[in-house]
Amino acid sequence: MRNLALAALVLLACQKTPPNLRDFSGVWDTPFGYMHLVQDGEKVRGKYHSDLGSIDGRIKGDTLYFTWSDPDGSGDGFLVLSADGRSLDGAYRRGREPDWEGRWWGVRLSK
Repeated sequence: MRNLALAALVLLACQKTPPNLRDFSGVWDTPFGYMHLVQDGEKVRGKYHSDLGSIDGRIKGDTLYFTWSDPDGSGDGFLVLSADGRSLDGAYRRGREPDWEGRWWGVRLSK
């Protein structure tokens, strides 16, 4: 009985523990071609569009906030990781534009 009570307390404590950093690492199929992301703690770096584009960002919760650069320009964006970790959805903009230019989404192909 005592072990059961201890197990129940451990389960309750685990439920109140904040979630670990979400895992954005892997290969993603996006509208901009395959995107390869590498995560180191809360930092994420990556390549997309046949390695012509680069991403540099930080994770806050379930969202990756990043800057991007490719031959067509540069700007910033965000990607929200789905609860199951299989897809991303967000937006991007060029330079310091106030409005989001377009949607950026992806489906995880591998980790």
